[in-house]
This record gives sequence, structure tokens and C-alpha cells, in this order.
Amino acid sequence: MWPTHQHPKALRHIWASWLFMVLGSRFGNLVLPWIVLRLSGSAWEAGLVLALEQVPPLLLSGVMGARLSARRRQAWAVAGTAAEALVWVLLAWVAAGHELRAPILGAAALAVGAADTTRGVAFSAWLPGAVGRRWLPEAHRLLEGADALATVIGPLAAGWLLMAGGRAPVLLVNGAALGAAALVLSRVAPAGAGAGERPAGATVRWHEGFRALWRRDRLRLVAGIRLAYELSGAAFILVLVLVQHTPGLTVGDAGIILSAAGVGDVASVALLSRLGRWPWRSVLAAFTVAAAAGMALLAISRSVVAASAAMFLMDGALAGGYPVLGAAMQAHTPDEDLGAVSGSSHTLSAAERLGARFFGGAGGALGAPASLMLLAGLLLGAGAWSAVGGRLSAAVSDLGVGEG
Repeated sequence: MWPTHQHPKALRHIWASWLFMVLGSRFGNLVLPWIVLRLSGSAWEAGLVLALEQVPPLLLSGVMGARLSARRRQAWAVAGTAAEALVWVLLAWVAAGHELRAPILGAAALAVGAADTTRGVAFSAWLPGAVGRRWLPEAHRLLEGADALATVIGPLAAGWLLMAGGRAPVLLVNGAALGAAALVLSRVAPAGAGAGERPAGATVRWHEGFRALWRRDRLRLVAGIRLAYELSGAAFILVLVLVQHTPGLTVGDAGIILSAAGVGDVASVALLSRLGRWPWRSVLAAFTVAAAAGMALLAISRSVVAASAAMFLMDGALAGGYPVLGAAMQAHTPDEDLGAVSGSSHTLSAAERLGARFFGGAGGALGAPASLMLLAGLLLGAGAWSAVGGRLSAAVSDLGVGEG
């Protein structure tokens, strides 16, 4: 859940930075679509604004991953985080003196997406060298723990701060959290020797990461299962749609429901630490099927309590699967391919999240319950695939600390 003095100092700093990063992300995930929904009443517009955030990673991740050298990845991760903080602070300044409109929010989403692309690609390629490959499984479990804590705090705080103080304060807090993340990340001293690089003068083309993902069967399996995980992000827009169409519920209630996802994340990460000797394939299948059940329960929920319980199960189960997928992806990637694979992986994730945003917007027309049931079916299929589709662990043997 959180690091101890038994973990490398670099990993402790990375954990703190990630906590602030995700806290800012959770604020933005609630505030941006809610503001658009209040301005237009259109789930399509809310989905479109969030979809714009995925355009920069879709276009730039592959090229950036191929171009970033191992020595510069940390600096680019810090720069991307600081740039995202600046975007939110500027948006808070605009909100303080002017009426926010969809075009302004769309431009902000594009800027946030560009900054997040820089940070995300660089961070993913830098992490194995920063903490050492021996610590990769534990690092992903701890980062998911930080994500869980931020998911508990972020939506609840954002929803009630939005009600109490308006748009500018909550946007400013978002920027402050990301600024703190950039500061902590800049102070990380790598624990290991760093990931290797290709020979000097070697040309890395943007499509090499996609070739590596396709040709390595374990990477292909991980990328395929993660497709269902990323598309399930549409549930967060669909929750807001459900709240807006349920009499008596407010944005504060939406914050409670989304924070219940964080409580589930905390429970799941704690459980994950006790499953260190179980096969990765079985653990991932169990978590994925549980997420499908939570999604189905969310579809039939009509109260804050029921929806909160469903979010607890759904997102908590996904939080158990993500560290397996993240550690497996990096464990099976050679050092010299980390940049290219990181860029290609972020490109695919952006395409998947883009589909999730549009799917979430379509929920306003198709009906949120029907859309949630479709997502539940997709997760159920991914769970079955993870059970029979091949072994995920080879380079790292379990969910604890791998062998050096």
C-alpha cells in the first residue's frame, strides 16, 4: 500500500510523486466532465472533451518513446508533470474571472493530454532503471496502492470542494497536487544502474515498439487484456450520467460513488500483497471476472449505497489486475526496447481510452445501464482469455519481489 524503509529510497520518492500525480488526475476526471455536463447537459460533449485529452498521446507517444534516451527520461517526466500543473493553474485563473465554456475546456484537455503524454511515456520507460528490475513487481503494487489512496481522496474532495468553493479552487488544488508531484519526482536518485540503451547512432523507428508488442506472445497477451481494462474507464462518465438522471442526487453524491472505487482499490492492493505465490494468470483472471460482476451490479444500481458498493467491487478488482499487467509488460521487455515499447503501449492506451470516452458519451443515448452491461461482457471475456490464453510470468516469478 505504501513503502517502508525496506524499499529503496528512489522507490519511496517515486511512490509519493505518483500519489500526487493520481490525486490531480482524479480531480480532473470528475471536474472536467461535470462542468461540461452542467454547461450543455450533453453526455456526448462531456465524452468529447475527455476524448480530446487522448489525441496527443495517440499521435505523439510512439515518436516520443523512440526518441527519448535513457539519460533524459527522468527530466522529461518531470517537465511533463510540471507542464500539466501549469495548465490546471491557468484554467483556474480563467475560471476565477470568466465563464468556462466547452471550447476552453477542450483546449485545456488537449494541453493536459500533451503534458501527460510526455510524463507518461518517459516515466514508464524510466521506471525499470530507476528502481531496478528486481523491484518491478513490488513497484507496480505500490504505485497501484498510491493510485488507490488518491482515488479515495480525490473524487470525494473534488466533489464537495466544487460544491463549496466553485470551479476555480478545485482547479487550483489540482494544479498544486501536480506541482508537488513534479518537485518530488525531480529529487529521485535512481536506485539501480539504469536501463540499457541501443548502440550510439542506432536508429529507433516509432513502429518498432508495435512490432515488439505483436511478436512477443506475452506482450501481445498483456496488451489484449488491457484493452478491456482501459475501455472500462467509460464507467466513470456513465456514473455521472446516472447521477444526473437520478432525482435527488448531486455532484457530491457522484464524488462519494467514485471515492468508493478508491476504497475498493485500497482493499484490492492489500489483498494483492497476500497473493505473492499464486500464479499470475489465476490472479489476473479472478480479478477481471470480479470487475465484470461489479460492472453488472453498477448497471442495476439506483442509489448511492448500491452504486458505491458496485464501484468498490469493479474498480477494486481492476486495481488488482493493473499491477500484474504493468509488471508483466516491463518484465518481458528488453532494456533497449523500453522506450519504443513504452511509446507504443501509451499509443494503444490512448486509443483505448479514446474509445472509452466516446462510449461513455454514447451512454447518454444508449442508456447508461445498457452501456455498463456491455462493458461487463467485455471484462468477462478478458477474464476468460487471461485464464486460458497463456502464462504471464516468466521473467518475474510472482507478485512479490522478483529474483534479481
